[in-house]
Amino acid sequence: MKKETYSIVGMHCASCKRLIEGQLNEHDGIKKAQINYSSEKLYIEFDEEKLSCPELAEVVSSLGNYKLVEDENEK
Repeated sequence: MKKETYSIVGMHCASCKRLIEGQLNEHDGIKKAQINYSSEKLYIEFDEEKLSCPELAEVVSSLGNYKLVEDENEK
């Protein structure tokens, strides 16, 4: 399992957070996804054998006008 932190751009309310978080937590390969709405950060634990970063970004962007951004400062 891989643990990562990403920024999510495009959330404008707590409903956006719940939508993205809920869909990610139902996705095969994701053990846990948690979003901090105020900091616009996604904390995620996922199986990199089943899901890549581009695939993760695609899941997020498919839910609306949201964009997953890899946070270089967190590494």
